[in-house]
Amino acid sequence: MKNIDLIIIGLGNPGEKYQNTLHNIGFLILDDFIEDKLSQTFQNNKKFNLALLETNFKKKNLLLLKPLGFMNKSGEVIKKYLQYKNLLDQKTIEKLIIIHDDSDQAQGNLKIIKNQGSGGHNGVRNIQQNLASKNFTRMKIGIRPKNNQSKSETFVLNKIKKSNFYQTFKKAERALECLIEKKLEICQTLYNKKAD
Repeated sequence: MKNIDLIIIGLGNPGEKYQNTLHNIGFLILDDFIEDKLSQTFQNNKKFNLALLETNFKKKNLLLLKPLGFMNKSGEVIKKYLQYKNLLDQKTIEKLIIIHDDSDQAQGNLKIIKNQGSGGHNGVRNIQQNLASKNFTRMKIGIRPKNNQSKSETFVLNKIKKSNFYQTFKKAERALECLIEKKLEICQTLYNKKAD
């Protein structure tokens, strides 16, 4: 595919232990998006250890990726693939949208940010280190149970009940569609509001 407009990446971990957990919400939201909006599926690329889909949506050429190694090594996988595709330049890095869990935000919230630090997220930190840049967009999905002040390791591996997260998934889907079609600032105004 020539002239990729956006590269959308969901973060997660491989293996049964992490399947359908709060920590893997980046994977789940991207899966949900391509199923609902595109009626397509990812293809596994063993050479680069990622799942990928090249597609067109809303007149935009999209490259969707899920690094299939451990989340804290996501940047290595992404860098290797972008290098191979001759896309490892600042102009392309600015086209990235990373979807990941945020244990500081309450469930039901999401926050769209750009050009900010990792916030202690090891997957994001690894991406920023490997790309030598933080100048890309992130959609942070709140996974902290409401009124829960405990350390994140006590809940990040909790299984997601789809019924409890239905609104979050739909909100993230709409926010991603907004980022594909509209300017960043518009999407931030629309979606960076705290849920009731």
